[in-house]
Amino acid sequence: MPITKNWKFYLSVLWIFLTLSLAFWWLVNGLNLLDLTTNLSGAEVERYRFMLLSEGITWMFLLVLGGSTLIYFIFKEGKKNQEIKSFLASFSHDLKTSIASLRLQAECIKEDVKGASSDVLISRLVDDSMRLQVQLENSLQFSGGDKLKLHIESLSLKELLKSLSYHWPDISLIYDQDDVRLDVDKRAIEIIMRNLIYNAKMHGKATEINIKTVKSSDQMVLIVTNNGSAFKGDASKLGELYYRHNPSSGSGLGLHIVSNLMKSMEGKVSFSNDPFEVSLWFKRTHS
Repeated sequence: MPITKNWKFYLSVLWIFLTLSLAFWWLVNGLNLLDLTTNLSGAEVERYRFMLLSEGITWMFLLVLGGSTLIYFIFKEGKKNQEIKSFLASFSHDLKTSIASLRLQAECIKEDVKGASSDVLISRLVDDSMRLQVQLENSLQFSGGDKLKLHIESLSLKELLKSLSYHWPDISLIYDQDDVRLDVDKRAIEIIMRNLIYNAKMHGKATEINIKTVKSSDQMVLIVTNNGSAFKGDASKLGELYYRHNPSSGSGLGLHIVSNLMKSMEGKVSFSNDPFEVSLWFKRTHS
């Protein structure tokens, strides 16, 4: 747990400093007022002086003890959180590898096994494995257990979409033949596009997704549409955490993550109806 990033540590130190300063100020002023008192005998002055010193020192000792205990538990909590994050990172890596292997085997079985009933069951298995992969990625991204460190680089949009199309064989990705390059973090843009494809397929029952590019001097805009069913909710609320326009829709976590990742890359996302489309605005850093 880096101290420089832990505001609780600095707040605790500030609290100890201020309370000790107040206690010391109270003790010094109490002793000064006692020396100015003229209607007390020498024995009474000494008795009050001893009382003030003992109470003041005890008060300051308890403040230091309480503050030290607070700081100890802050460090203990930070260490425990770091251990949990390390476990989640290791666990998620193993789980994502297993899901990818499961999906690959299901696709191989689908190619080998013929029959209407078998095709339905295996297609459902493939879809469920992809759903698990997307939901796992979103949950880890949201919780911070698999915190994404952005590395902006120039990526080919065509190559990116080609790699995604292998994971969605029943979805046609249609995009401009003229290749364009995006200044993005590779993993972030993969998470964004996976969520958009997943939402179009699972909630809109889309079989075709169109990606159109619009270039300007300082921005690149991807306009994503699909041939699925129309969205009947409030498009302006999409991207808000846990927004659901009906009980059967998803949790809203995926589009919330899309919005956050776009902001992290100094871009933005917007949603609109009639027809439903998603616009991704990327900052351009190259000519």
